[in-house]
Amino acid sequence: MTQTEKTRRDREQLQAAVGAAVSAYTDRNPRSREMFARAQQSLPGGNTRTGTHMDPFPFYADRGEGVLLFDLDGHPLLDFVNNNTALILGHAHPAVVQALQQQLPKGTGFPRPQVLEVEMAELLRERIPSLELLRFCSSGTEAVLNALRTARAFTGRHKTAKFEGAYHGIDEHAMVSFLPPLGPELGPDDRPRSVSSTAGLTSA
Repeated sequence: MTQTEKTRRDREQLQAAVGAAVSAYTDRNPRSREMFARAQQSLPGGNTRTGTHMDPFPFYADRGEGVLLFDLDGHPLLDFVNNNTALILGHAHPAVVQALQQQLPKGTGFPRPQVLEVEMAELLRERIPSLELLRFCSSGTEAVLNALRTARAFTGRHKTAKFEGAYHGIDEHAMVSFLPPLGPELGPDDRPRSVSSTAGLTSA
C-alpha cells in the first residue's frame, strides 16, 4: 500500500467514525436540536456566543448542580468548563445562592461605582501579592482588548501574537485563525498563515 493510499484509507476511516459520532449525538439530543432550529430564527448563527457553537448543533444547558450540568434532554454531564472557569465553586453553590438572594432585593445593576467592587478588588490584592491594580471587565473580549491596548502602550510595539486555533474573543485582533478549516490556506506547520475567522475584519 502506497503512502497516498494509506492516507486516503485513514481519511475515510476518520470520516466514517466522525459520521457515526455525529449521528449518535443527533439521536441522543433531539430537544437541543429542536431548540437550535428555533434559535436560528432569532439569533445569527443560532447563538450569541461564538465559542459555544459546535456542529451539527450545540447541546443546550438546562440547569447546573455542583460539578454537573444537565442538558435540555436531561443528560447529567460532568462540567469541566465551569462557565469558562468563572464557577470555581461549581453550579448553584449554597453560599453563592445565599449571597445572591441577599443582594437581589437591593438592586440588580447600577451604572455607578459600588462598594462591592472595591471590596472585591481589595480581597484579590490581599490574596495575590503581585497584583497592584486591576480592572473588572464584563466579558473576555473586553479583557483581551484592555490587555492588548495596555501591552501596546507599555511596549510601543504594535504586533501581537495569539494561540493558533484558540478563541480569544470577538475583537479584530482575536478573530484570526479561530478553528480555521484545515487545508493548504493555513500554510506550513512551522509558519502558519493568519486566516480571518469572519468577514468584515479590518486589516488590523
